[in-house]
Formats: sequence, structure tokens, C-alpha cells
Amino acid sequence: GDVAGYFTIAHPSGEDCQANIYKWAEAAKTAATNSGIDINSYNRLTFIVAGLTNCAWSGFSEMGANSQTRTWIFSPYDFVLYHEFGHALGLGHASTYNCGNKAIDLPANCSQLEYGDPIDPMGSGLHHFSSANKFKLNDIPANGVLTLPGDRFVGGTYTISRQENNAYDAYYPRVLKIAKTDTNEEYVLEYRQLVGF
Repeated sequence: GDVAGYFTIAHPSGEDCQANIYKWAEAAKTAATNSGIDINSYNRLTFIVAGLTNCAWSGFSEMGANSQTRTWIFSPYDFVLYHEFGHALGLGHASTYNCGNKAIDLPANCSQLEYGDPIDPMGSGLHHFSSANKFKLNDIPANGVLTLPGDRFVGGTYTISRQENNAYDAYYPRVLKIAKTDTNEEYVLEYRQLVGF
């Protein structure tokens, strides 16, 4: 992507962040256009906003995958940028379920933790998106996923390569999916190491 600016826009210092982000975005787009940038040639616009103290959010993004989306970042933390950009690409929150004494149960029998995934930036993690989200973003090719149908699954030993494998190892898949046919869901297994961080 390209980085442009900074651009200074007029707004009263006491303006409410939540009520004015769209107005500020239009002002920033106008300033960028006036400097010679063709805003309409971009699918994703990210506004890094400095100096606000009255904003309840660290960041905000429109959800989308195929249209021009706008993202606002009000925090200096890289986690916020990863998380909000994930929304701009169409990803939802990476939640987890707390099922009490059971490791796995029906979602109705568990409490949902909205940002509970400690690995994925769409939850409370940093850096790489989870395998499930990378697959949604077409970052893992179809041959990088081994899917086992749950109704015919009888067990076995399977090897998967690590998630952080930049030079994709075609010999082993990066993701193992096990279909859970009774709920039309699936378990997604991945292997991670501290590589490159």
C-alpha cells in the first residue's frame, strides 16, 4: 500500500470522536484528493488520527472484503492496526468459548469470550492471523488444508507444517480441519512456533 500525508483537517478540539469519524474521513479524503491522490483507486483507506483524547475506541473499521472500506486508528499500538485492518478485510472477532469443566461442548452450553483467542489479532493476540482466518483471506492455498470428514473420521496420525512457514512446504498441509457434522462446524488445528518475532 501507499502512505500519504499527513493532512491537517479542521475540527473543534472538543468534537466527539464517535459522532464525527465519517465527517473527518471525508475531510481527509478531500485533502488527499487536493494533493493529487486518486482516492477512488484504493480499496482500503486507513486514517491514523493523532492528538485525540476524547475517543472511546482505540480504533474502528468498516467490515468489508470487496468494497472500499475505511479504518480509523486512534492508538499508537500495532495490535490495534492489525485488528482493525482484519475487519477491513472482512474478518470478525476471534472468540473462544468457556465450557466450564468440559473442554468441548455445544456453544449454547458455554459462555462466549468475544476477544478470547489469545493467538489471533482478531482476538487478543498479535502478529499472524489464525489458520482459519488466513484460509478465509486466501492466504493458505486449498492444498495447504487437509479436511477430515467427521462422519467417517476413524482416527489416525497426521503431520502439519508450522503456521509461520513462509516458504510453504507442499509436502505437509498447514491446516487440519475436522468436520463436526452434528453442528455443521469444524475444528481447525494449526501448529505455531515463535519464528520471526
